[in-house]
Amino acid sequence: MAALIALCCMRAIGAGLAGQGPGGFGSGPGGFGGAGPGGLNGPGMPPAPKDYYKPYRYVQDWTADTLYVGPAFQYLGGPIRVTLKFTETSVPGKLYLINPATGQTYFLMSNTSPLGTMVDLTGTTSLKIGTEVVFMYVSNFDGVSRYTGASLPGSKYYNVLNSDLNNNPALRFGHRWSVAGYGTNRKIIEFGFEDGPETYSDMDFNDIVFQVEGLGLMIFQNSARKRDYVWSTPQ
Repeated sequence: MAALIALCCMRAIGAGLAGQGPGGFGSGPGGFGGAGPGGLNGPGMPPAPKDYYKPYRYVQDWTADTLYVGPAFQYLGGPIRVTLKFTETSVPGKLYLINPATGQTYFLMSNTSPLGTMVDLTGTTSLKIGTEVVFMYVSNFDGVSRYTGASLPGSKYYNVLNSDLNNNPALRFGHRWSVAGYGTNRKIIEFGFEDGPETYSDMDFNDIVFQVEGLGLMIFQNSARKRDYVWSTPQ
């Protein structure tokens, strides 16, 4: 009887770890490598399940109480102002704004600009209300473009770099290299990029941090029923 109980327990544990049961390591719903809802490699899913980011250092440099991983931006109308708030990296890099509707790219500033540098894009971008806006950061570290957004396979602005190759499993966010959230002033969004390499980046997303006015924040909703952007309403 003891042997039978032990065998049943081993099978139950195996089902959980191998992903046969909910929350398993493999193919079941929520499995770490599973194809079911919530699975890390499930069909149509973002590359990583972490939708929120909590700063683990330089916390004082963020005023946003909630930071979302891989968010998107939408033009709400009125002025667009982008301000350089903070930079940690010593590697030069440049920030651009892209209007996906037209493909136009606008250079904003570099991370070597003085903190507080502000660019007013009012009347220069030909954006229409409701248009998605993409920010692109290019670091001299590798010359690779990093885009805001969920970075789903097949999307036009897809980050080729994959942080799931990071040596530290806690620092894996898939192909998403930016975070954003509403600051203390709920009309201002803070967003930052990580510019490190795939395998050993610290993924603190503060290599360059900006504030932007005039845009709304959209969060990628990843569920079995819906995989789309939804509005993040500031509380």
